[in-house]
Amino acid sequence: MAFEQATPADYDRMIALLDKADKTPFERYLTATDERPADWESTEDHFTGNELSREKLLDYKAMWFLREDRLDEAAAAYRQIPDEFWNNDEYSYFTNDDPFVVNIEDPHNYSNSDSLRYTRRTIVERMIALKKEAERNPGKRALNHYLLGNAYYNMSWHGKYWGLSRIAWSMHDMGQWRDREDNSPGDDDYYGCARAKQHYVLALEAAKDPVLKAMAVRMAGECERNWLDYSGEGGLDEWENPWKEKLRDTKSQAAYQDIEECRSYADFVARFR
Repeated sequence: MAFEQATPADYDRMIALLDKADKTPFERYLTATDERPADWESTEDHFTGNELSREKLLDYKAMWFLREDRLDEAAAAYRQIPDEFWNNDEYSYFTNDDPFVVNIEDPHNYSNSDSLRYTRRTIVERMIALKKEAERNPGKRALNHYLLGNAYYNMSWHGKYWGLSRIAWSMHDMGQWRDREDNSPGDDDYYGCARAKQHYVLALEAAKDPVLKAMAVRMAGECERNWLDYSGEGGLDEWENPWKEKLRDTKSQAAYQDIEECRSYADFVARFR
């Protein structure tokens, strides 16, 4: 309920209540800090089960800002959380995943082929740095937007770092989404990869390297396909990547062919990090 409905202001009020020194009896009850007589049903176990600690609430607040693409505010929230918090089981689940690498043949990194490690704070801080560098350095623009596209793709249902967008994941989520009457905030990005696609297109427009062009086209196409699946527009049986038309030189066309035929794809994935 907190994750789905709370706003940053709600999280701030909840954290303030946890931090409050002179709690009323009811506030002590709510936060499981009261002293209960023996044999009373314990609220502390219930509170602990909910895991609404100060760190958890800050994480949810940061995820709200991430959903809105307000990276600076997300980073500010994450900087209030000790790094050791990310060693908890639910977060250590992602420690083998590099959020800036996408291998579409293994999008959830089941092979554990990644090598770099991040916390949620360092992920967001690198995303901010990539955006700033792309703005001031045209030579880095293509690669940085490609890496940002990877980060946003991995934060989607289709990627391995979905935990930056949701608190649970299921292979049935897409089907269950179709049964809902209303979209939830962020669904276009989480299921349809809308934000990831924007960065892949920017990478394509700026790229000089034929392989980077081809990889950006491949991932823009993957996002396009995910959007069609998410939006129910159909046409996937006869679908062909519409972004291939942007590859007008023979080297980038050859690189794309190598990707499609799996000749060099793994090497290309490893090249851009």
